[in-house]
Amino acid sequence: RRPLLQQRPNSLSRATSFLHREYKLQWYWWEEVELARKIMLTGFFALIGPRDEASSFVRLIFATVLSMVYAVLVALVQPFKRFEDA
Repeated sequence: RRPLLQQRPNSLSRATSFLHREYKLQWYWWEEVELARKIMLTGFFALIGPRDEASSFVRLIFATVLSMVYAVLVALVQPFKRFEDA
């Protein structure tokens, strides 16, 4: 964290730059939020209930709510360097 904030990259921060280079400096950790969202959408929601229509609808609702919350967070926080990345 310190090399990023001091803008003096070390070998570790250069090697992991693909994880944080598209984010503003203070939001370098936003990739973790993105990964958590993806894991919840693809893995966690699949575990909800049995494989019937009612459970599928509940999974759809949870996924929609999560996606809407994430969209609002991105709009409020604006973690990306470029507008097109959002």
